[in-house]
Amino acid sequence: MQRGWSGAALCKYQVTCDSGEVLAFVAKRVQDNETCLLEILSRRMSLDVPRVYFARDGWCVMEALPSGKPPVEWTPEDARAALANLARLHAGFWECAPDWLDRLDASGLNRRLDKAARGLALIGRVGGWPGLIEPSLIRAMRRALDRRERFVAPLLDQPVTLLHGDTWLPNWNIADGRCVLLDWNEAVAGPATWDVNYFLEIAAVYKAVDGQWQVCLPPLSREEAVGLYLEELERALGRSVDRVAFASALSAAFVVNTLTLWLSYAADYAWTNLAFGAGWLLARLPGSLRRTLEGLVLQNQGDFLRQTFAHFESQVGYWLG
Repeated sequence: MQRGWSGAALCKYQVTCDSGEVLAFVAKRVQDNETCLLEILSRRMSLDVPRVYFARDGWCVMEALPSGKPPVEWTPEDARAALANLARLHAGFWECAPDWLDRLDASGLNRRLDKAARGLALIGRVGGWPGLIEPSLIRAMRRALDRRERFVAPLLDQPVTLLHGDTWLPNWNIADGRCVLLDWNEAVAGPATWDVNYFLEIAAVYKAVDGQWQVCLPPLSREEAVGLYLEELERALGRSVDRVAFASALSAAFVVNTLTLWLSYAADYAWTNLAFGAGWLLARLPGSLRRTLEGLVLQNQGDFLRQTFAHFESQVGYWLG
């Protein structure tokens, strides 16, 4: 047996059989719910997940997958395959998610929003970040948090299903004709719009072939992506869904996810105090120097984040007037 590489929670092994055949396995440190889900998924449905060979004492031995296509190289067909798989996952557990999973219900959503409120309080104390988190955005975030029930209600009205919980592009392994969804440690039970929004809105930053860093989102228009997902969902369910209510819940999911994802960094990590302190200092530099430094700090994701936050402000205005 040969160990090819290792990390704190992941090891890859190669086993050479007497016949000369080489088999590859991955040993991964996992939570119990991730192992259970992989075993359930492999038995119950056609969704492509890593095959589990052995699971015990917090370790899971599963098949080693080839290196997947990086998000910067995804084609529209890759995105369609991922969305179809996501729809089949949700349909397979529509209104019957495992009862031992954590739930993205009113209590679960409010816990996440309470953390977001703590993060926003920190950001507010240091005055935001010039060119990115401006006073108007801080006000919009406070309004959304103060009236959170307007955004939570459409999510709670949706059917509950099994959510992967972290469906951004790097968690999909696309290789050798397979489209495999990895890393199930964030799985919860909740509305399907949560996973769909995460897939459509959370960007990855990858180095392209020309050496430039690039923000990567699914290479499909939002309208096509949502339409394709709903068509596949209805096909798998064998019945139609309320598309108007789904669209409303998807918009609400965007607002809630923007708050809970980005503001949680400020609440969770000590380095954000330094980062936002740097933002406070940037705001007091001469304009040309400030713009130069902002460009260096935000060069990979700055435009994406500004667009995301501008869309957030518009959505909050639409919902709250």
